[in-house]
Amino acid sequence: MIDLRDVRKIYDTGRVRVDALRGVTLTIGTGEFLEIKGPSGSGKSTLLNLIGLLDEPTSGRVILNGEDVHALPDRAKALRRNRAIGFVFQRFNLIPQMTAWKNVALPCSYGGIRRRERKARAMAALACVGLADRALHLPAELSGGEEQRVAIARALVMHPTVILADEPTGNLDSASGREILVQFAAVHAEGKTIVIVTHDPLVDPYVQRRIHLRDGQIIDDEFPATADHIAG
Repeated sequence: MIDLRDVRKIYDTGRVRVDALRGVTLTIGTGEFLEIKGPSGSGKSTLLNLIGLLDEPTSGRVILNGEDVHALPDRAKALRRNRAIGFVFQRFNLIPQMTAWKNVALPCSYGGIRRRERKARAMAALACVGLADRALHLPAELSGGEEQRVAIARALVMHPTVILADEPTGNLDSASGREILVQFAAVHAEGKTIVIVTHDPLVDPYVQRRIHLRDGQIIDDEFPATADHIAG
């Protein structure tokens, strides 16, 4: 599904050089639920951005579904990103002036989905996260947990195979965070590959695999006992 081979990422301003990733090799199988942990500056978000085609490696290869995606033209890369990958962010990134369903439908607009189908897809995605009754509400009218569930629905609307989440519980209280993690567990149970970058210990019981980064390198790759029953 996702294969990184000796991936390096260097940020060089001419005055300061930062080796964000130092030869990361990692294979993520179809349907895995993976957590990436590490201290600030360890390269977690850089790694997620490379997997999500939001950034380019300085060297090495990123292979998605058997295809070296970073070798593709920008337009083709954007198409793969829109169709194959769903993103969930810490700060939700909802547009304040748009209702929940219109926020969810945004990737459909970028993906060339016909107008009449956009709302149907958005409503189906909201139903998946238990928010069909909040479809006409603005983000300001939703709780933090509901906003993040809208963001998850938006990540699901194009039926991607991979969900990438960057600190998805970081702005939530513990109860709302657990609610979001149960939602991720349910999405994973449907066969999605999920990769979460987090500092939050609440995430630990939900994942099948845990990667630890330090100074841009993988220092541990473990497979803890899973908690598949949480999805139910």
